[in-house]
Amino acid sequence: MNFRHVGMNLKDIKSKLKWQDYVLLIIIIIYLIFQFNLISQFQQLPSPLYGGDLYHQLGAINHVKYGGNPFKSFTNSDPLPSYFPLYTFLIGNFAKLFNLNAITAMFFSSYILMILSIMIMYIFSYLLFKNKTIALFTTLFFNSLACFPVLKYTLFTQKIVFPLFFLFLFLTLKTNKYIYATLAGLVYGLGSISHGTFFIEITLLIPILVGYSFFAHKKEKLLFKKDFRTILIIFLIGFLIAQVYWFKPIFIYHGNIPNKITEWGQVNYSLLRVQMKFVFESLKKIFFDFHTLFSSMISILCIFAIFFIFSLKKHILITKYLSFLSISLFVIPFHFLLTIPLFGLEFSPHYMAMFSFGLLKPLLASFSIFIFIHSIKNTKKLNLVLIILLILIVLGSISEFNKKVKEDKWIRVGMQPLPSYLFEVSNWIIENTNVNDKFLSTKEIGSAINALTGRKFVSIRRNQHSIISEVDQREADLAVMLYGNNDSLREKLFKKYDIKYLYWDYYWLNSEFQFDQEGNFIGYFDPIMVIKSNKFIDYFESNNISFKEEYMVIDSAKRNNPDIKKFHVLVVYPTYFNVTHPWSKNLDKYLNLEKEIKYQGIPIARVYKISAKFV
Repeated sequence: MNFRHVGMNLKDIKSKLKWQDYVLLIIIIIYLIFQFNLISQFQQLPSPLYGGDLYHQLGAINHVKYGGNPFKSFTNSDPLPSYFPLYTFLIGNFAKLFNLNAITAMFFSSYILMILSIMIMYIFSYLLFKNKTIALFTTLFFNSLACFPVLKYTLFTQKIVFPLFFLFLFLTLKTNKYIYATLAGLVYGLGSISHGTFFIEITLLIPILVGYSFFAHKKEKLLFKKDFRTILIIFLIGFLIAQVYWFKPIFIYHGNIPNKITEWGQVNYSLLRVQMKFVFESLKKIFFDFHTLFSSMISILCIFAIFFIFSLKKHILITKYLSFLSISLFVIPFHFLLTIPLFGLEFSPHYMAMFSFGLLKPLLASFSIFIFIHSIKNTKKLNLVLIILLILIVLGSISEFNKKVKEDKWIRVGMQPLPSYLFEVSNWIIENTNVNDKFLSTKEIGSAINALTGRKFVSIRRNQHSIISEVDQREADLAVMLYGNNDSLREKLFKKYDIKYLYWDYYWLNSEFQFDQEGNFIGYFDPIMVIKSNKFIDYFESNNISFKEEYMVIDSAKRNNPDIKKFHVLVVYPTYFNVTHPWSKNLDKYLNLEKEIKYQGIPIARVYKISAKFV
């Protein structure tokens, strides 16, 4: 190897580095210090154990770490996972490759993903504005310190995949080169298996992009044809890759998915008050967010940017791309104003707003600074003002981060250890069962044990099933297996779901119902329930299942939200309100105790194996 030649290359690289590049390095170091200081205090994930999103993500990663398929359900036998597989695939295999605890892999990878997000936005902004100072501003606006750590597929997609697509889209439109169109298509495809909102939003964006190009090149049809060819490449590559996840929902179910999460688990966008609230909150989020000095600065800059862009008589490449982004990224989240009257559906506008506005705001704010820089001739004073602004933004970001650490209750929870019995029982399950073994338990307990082991359950929290999961049937069958009196049907269901184990712990009743200090029933947490139908009424009555009809919000975490649609449901009650034995006595003959954990002589957790002759 010619070390002299390598040394010369390093000198060439160093000579091309500007002061902004060194400032970026300092920002990365500052971010790493604050993130390390936070993450090093965590003894568990900063999330609810029972039904929490981060723990559900942990279950996906544990499933892959212990040999599960990231492209199939990690919670049950469904053919699709509830959380999109790209982040799970990467972090699960990262944990497996380096033999890391799954939580450790999530925390450690967050440092890498944070640096990657910062670099993507810095490069994207520099290519767009041709100014590294503006690139610094964009990077800081987009990557507030309080956004991190990245511990879930949603933030991974928002902070890495989403801006990366628009980076390659910009290069495609700028050069019409097939290589950039191919890269944009690859990111479109990977993003489509990274988050559902990404797939739908970019798919909606593509016809808008075609229309924009057509009107922009009305007098230059050759330019439109070039644009159309590259856009077609992006679509074909991306859409084909997306079928890894989306084939069944689109071509088998034709969009009529069984688990309609947007209908029962999100706010009801068919209500006028919800629509108006979304409009006003969206405008506030971009242009009138004055709750901190940091957000106030961005909002004011966004107002100026819109004024500058749409008052220009002649557009350059930057303003053309920004005007396209401003229109499309602002309009797409409001698709429900058209799709609900026409088709009676919407595609998670709040997630679209999070993705769209999260990217649009930093770019608009940076454009105002771009105009500001090019309107001031005194370079020395300008640089001084910009450096002061950068320092203020960094300080504002740190202040926001410190406030979040101080006030976020789940961050404080993350600094406390999990109960020791959960480590003991999860370690036993990992060592003594297969990663695809199926368990019986309550939905919330199932969510927790799935998170810690990656093992599967008949049913867990409803919104943590895949979009094609037959959730009502699963919950009804779970009720029959636990609380029914029909042994013949129970044995058939054991075989249908390939049940190997039952897990019980002392939280069983509390995971379904709420009680006061005297033990009196006062409400529901997350019991077995199905949407009311004669089919399930007959099913429960014929199997001696106790149930009650209620009218309420299905999602246990959002039950008090008046903007979420209510349903008539059948709530299942256990056979016995007995802490240690809530299930039917008919079930006992199938159960062999394999593991028991006691606290002060009292059983608090048990793992039973289902007799092999019945499964």
